[in-house]
Amino acid sequence: MLKNKTYFQRVIIIIGSFGGIGLAPKAPGTVATIATLPIYWLLAHACTPPIYALLVALLLIASVPICTAYEKALGAEDPPTLVLDEVCGLLITMLWIQPGWLTLLLGLALFRLFDILKPFPIHTVEKRLPGGLGVMADDVVAAIFANLALRLILHLIHGIPL
Repeated sequence: MLKNKTYFQRVIIIIGSFGGIGLAPKAPGTVATIATLPIYWLLAHACTPPIYALLVALLLIASVPICTAYEKALGAEDPPTLVLDEVCGLLITMLWIQPGWLTLLLGLALFRLFDILKPFPIHTVEKRLPGGLGVMADDVVAAIFANLALRLILHLIHGIPL
């Protein structure tokens, strides 16, 4: 994959594949989402919620051009090895959620469910937006759906305010 690529393209491929995790032979998006768990755990415990939200926003902003450059480097539209969007998706899913292993695992499951099934308008968003913006947008919307579903579940089970 990296053969005959410029240095810049190699760096983009390494970042976009989340250090090569996107090269997993089966379910690279799910593998990348699982690999994001320790990053979430560290951020959730080391940062205040506003700082966590700011870091996620900065990652999102940086990810759009990275995903666009990744697609160009590989000459493919949203290749399965591009998993930076899944990293962002899990971090958005857990935004403003009290950290805990059970909530994290439920958030992961909900995010993957929405990302894989792509109910309306997730699929539409992905197809209407070009390049890295489209790559990121469907996962952002899936993550928002997962976040809202997780909040509803936590509210119904534990009475946690929405």
